Amino acid sequence: MRRPTICLLAAVVGLATPAAKTNAQQAPAATGPATPAQLEQQLAEHDANLGVADWLTITQPGHDTFQLANYVERRRSELIGDGIAELLRADRSAWADHDLRKLTLLRQRTKWPLPADPDARESLARLVAGYRRNIAMTALCVEAGPCLDRIAVEEHMSLSTGPDERQFYRLGWLDQLAPQRSAFAQTVTPLNAAASQWGYENFVEWLAAGYEMDDAGLAERVDALWLELKPFYGALHCHVAAQLDANEIARAQTADGTIPARLLGTLDPRDWRELRDLAAKDLPAPFSLEQAVPDRFSSIQELAHFAAAFFGTLGYPALPDSFWQRSQFDSGSDETGCLRAGSDVDSYRDVRIAICNDIGAENFDWLHRAIATLHYDLAFADLDWAYRTPPHPGFDYAHAQVALLSLTPIYLRGLGLLQELPGGRSEIARLLDQALRTLPRLMGNIAAADWQRSVFSGSTAAAAYDRDWWQSMRHYAGIDAASLRDDGFAAALLPEIAAGEDPMAEVFGVVLGYQLLGAACAGASVPLHQCSIAGDKVFGSRLHAMLSLGASKPWPNALELATGSREVSASALLEYYAPLRQWLDEQNSARTCAW
Repeated sequence: MRRPTICLLAAVVGLATPAAKTNAQQAPAATGPATPAQLEQQLAEHDANLGVADWLTITQPGHDTFQLANYVERRRSELIGDGIAELLRADRSAWADHDLRKLTLLRQRTKWPLPADPDARESLARLVAGYRRNIAMTALCVEAGPCLDRIAVEEHMSLSTGPDERQFYRLGWLDQLAPQRSAFAQTVTPLNAAASQWGYENFVEWLAAGYEMDDAGLAERVDALWLELKPFYGALHCHVAAQLDANEIARAQTADGTIPARLLGTLDPRDWRELRDLAAKDLPAPFSLEQAVPDRFSSIQELAHFAAAFFGTLGYPALPDSFWQRSQFDSGSDETGCLRAGSDVDSYRDVRIAICNDIGAENFDWLHRAIATLHYDLAFADLDWAYRTPPHPGFDYAHAQVALLSLTPIYLRGLGLLQELPGGRSEIARLLDQALRTLPRLMGNIAAADWQRSVFSGSTAAAAYDRDWWQSMRHYAGIDAASLRDDGFAAALLPEIAAGEDPMAEVFGVVLGYQLLGAACAGASVPLHQCSIAGDKVFGSRLHAMLSLGASKPWPNALELATGSREVSASALLEYYAPLRQWLDEQNSARTCAW
């Protein structure tokens, strides 16, 4: 069954037979693009191959499909790398403003800047891929037991009886990550060099360009957000530290008020899920859909229709029939759990998902988030290729976030998923649960961005990676080191960020999600944490207009369409959690909050 599909795609991309390779070798070299429009045309034609190859790796994973996807991805890198190099060499003095904008956007459509030289490009790809593979394959081997991957280590930490046992696993994992410091350090210089070839001072300047700012301007904006969030996060931090103090033999807080990472119960310092019961002591359990979802829905398709209907209440166009015909609603599971993926297979019009047949609360949330992303793809599908992307990396996350925030108890009760509305202390428990999942990640990502900026700007050398990582974590997140070692590499506890991905996309996305909710609910008769955009076709029209812009206009223009404001602000997030903040202040009234 698999071979005909692969051969068909291989023929499309010129892989299928030796004859095809021979013909490709004999063909004259392609002329480089003279304008962004020519490069866009090449990439749009190639995207169909890439979309099919990616879908095959999701639905028919195996050696052949991964090889094929790698080939198609490499070909895409060649098109972008060679094309941008050609455009940067061109005389751009007579280019229109929209062509100059497209050149900037095209340079953001890769995972990292691409060197002009093919050998250097391949070398950088091998360095980054090798480093990421090593992080993913890290395992902790303990005496008289099997080697443990990250999921297994965190399961052991969750079942541990005290901080000393958790620290054993944490330090053991850090020992396994330490050798990757040198592998990461080897990527810094070539990433900076590639960014320089594309006209940026270094790699973090390239990241900042994705927000249409320079790195200094982005850092200033991030610090402003952090200062907005810090009083609320500080109250949450103080409450958690005090609860740890009351439940640990040793004092939980350090001299400067930070919380030792060894007490979190997880490897990721942004992940406080193991502290929820402790933080919510004496509060009722927050409402859960774990039982309500399987009681209400008989199939994953029915659950997907429910999620799609949410966007219908906003007046969004219906998902195409091909979505329901071609999506895979029983993708199965592997050792990491349920397999889930969203995909746009053909120029952002043929959208699909693959999801395991697990009718539960986790898939309930995931389907709303995934369908939100597909609606974004569909909204900008008719734009020029360079504009078929959100205006900055946080907007896609924000669109999904406002949908999830709108799944309020009031909305869910109206659809029969809740029998009673939580109120009083139950509502505080719900907000506390959300805050513990949200705020530590935001502050940890801000800390990670600070460290990343320091590394790629040259301020932090490899020998100081661990020292400066924990310095950023202490300052921005109030988390202290599990241990400090000369050859340590604790940044790899956040593998996606240590691998050079943008930590600020989630921060801006979350904050913007609350900002979108605040704009929709201005003047509502219920508090913001009880408000939903469901059924609001007027706001839905404004929101869809924002999506339809893609990246054709700067992000402040897009934000203004939906919210009336051109500035990112955390004020709506703080309003949303106002009842929780009042409760935290009451809990902390007799405490000394040192951090």
